[in-house]
Amino acid sequence: MVKKGLRVVTLMLVILALLTSSALAVTGTVTGSTVRIREKASSNSPEVSAATKGEKVEIIGEEGNWYQVKFEKVTGYISKDYVDADGAVTATATPEPEPEPAAPEPESPVVEEPEPEQPEQAQEPEVPETTEPVTTVETPNYEESQTITFEHDTNLRYLPTFSSRVNGTATSGATYTVKASLNNWVKVVNETGSGWVLKNAIEGSVVDTPVTPSVDENNAPYLDETPNTEVEVSKGKVNVDSARIRKSPDGEILESLKQGTEVTILGEEDGWYRISTEKYESCYIAKRLITEN
Repeated sequence: MVKKGLRVVTLMLVILALLTSSALAVTGTVTGSTVRIREKASSNSPEVSAATKGEKVEIIGEEGNWYQVKFEKVTGYISKDYVDADGAVTATATPEPEPEPAAPEPESPVVEEPEPEQPEQAQEPEVPETTEPVTTVETPNYEESQTITFEHDTNLRYLPTFSSRVNGTATSGATYTVKASLNNWVKVVNETGSGWVLKNAIEGSVVDTPVTPSVDENNAPYLDETPNTEVEVSKGKVNVDSARIRKSPDGEILESLKQGTEVTILGEEDGWYRISTEKYESCYIAKRLITEN
């Protein structure tokens, strides 16, 4: 009878853990134009998906400056700078291990008819994991000098990022030469232009390794840097308690500015202001964190 009571207590603890984990999730709204969702809470972690401005994600926890979210069929991490949470977010709930059952007390000398034993698996239901990222299919590696004949029209970007400007389009049937590979992106070039494409976008295209390169990169009309959209120089102030400034859009964090700090706005680029401060001649800050004077 004591053993049966312990099983009931264990089952109640499992149900309580599941209900607590479900209650932690809140909804968030993506504020960036195209925001990357990464496998881990790091800007160096591989991308598993992307969400566009206005789309909803389910926030299931937080880690530092990252939210852990569920989006469509993917679980990953997204920077807090690009998501507005609709409520308070609690740190990711991890189911606690089930308590070890106490040692049974010595049985009474009274002779009773024993209850039939049940299989161990049927007595203790397994607690499902709620924080493990969805397993993604590993993308293939592409080597320099390989040629790619695109199966369908694909955008070419200046830089290997979703927020970079489109540099052109690789049309269906067009052949390009691989010049570089970085994380989930590959750079291609031919006589008409060049740019970066996501490796997943090449799936189904014909890939071959020619004997000699067919394109001279020095003659290809492409740019290595994303041009800024310059605006008239103006002044602005930080409108939140603490705002991070970065070396480049979504790049290395330089420091944080306090609310009310005045900055000079030098330019605008895809949801970012290029600014100057007393310490830095040129750096970047999210537009929503600055109010123009």
